[in-house]
Amino acid sequence: MALESTALAALVVAASSFIVTNVDNAMVGTAQLAAAPTKRVPKVRNGQFAAAVILIAASLGLATALEEIPAWAIGLLGLLPLYVGIRGMVDLVRRRPAEERKAAMAAGFVSAMVLMISISGDNLAVYVAVFRAASTQHRIELLVLWVILSALMVWCSVLLARHARVQRLADRTAHLILPFLYVALAVLIFLSSGLI
Repeated sequence: MALESTALAALVVAASSFIVTNVDNAMVGTAQLAAAPTKRVPKVRNGQFAAAVILIAASLGLATALEEIPAWAIGLLGLLPLYVGIRGMVDLVRRRPAEERKAAMAAGFVSAMVLMISISGDNLAVYVAVFRAASTQHRIELLVLWVILSALMVWCSVLLARHARVQRLADRTAHLILPFLYVALAVLIFLSSGLI
């Protein structure tokens, strides 16, 4: 009975930590998917899921090896959203056609993956701590749970982003809002990592 309650407690902690650390990821992911042209949605979706799996695997590796990534190194990941945001602002000034702007802001697999990794410093920190506190068996359970929850989060983001009202709103405003969100996100990453 004690073993079952310990396993259940570990799963509750894992699910709670996933939810708390992924609110920002879900919002950014949904915005990115809503801005993506229909033909790019699968690439963006797959990039977001790949980022989640990479983060989970990296967290497990760090917890196992007892290594720490310097905070400033994580801060360098903020360069990608900064670049995407500045590029979007330049496009606004140049008044590029809407479809070109959407394509530039949504990008594809690699940029979606790197963007999601760059905003996941909190995930990495929490996942490493939870993995460190777990037994080997519980680490495997955590890994499976977090991968399943990541797939569910990306799937929900796709459904929400493809909703007609969200799509209409994104069509009207995403090109205006996303560049500033990406720059703000980059600044937040730089500040929280101690890079600036």
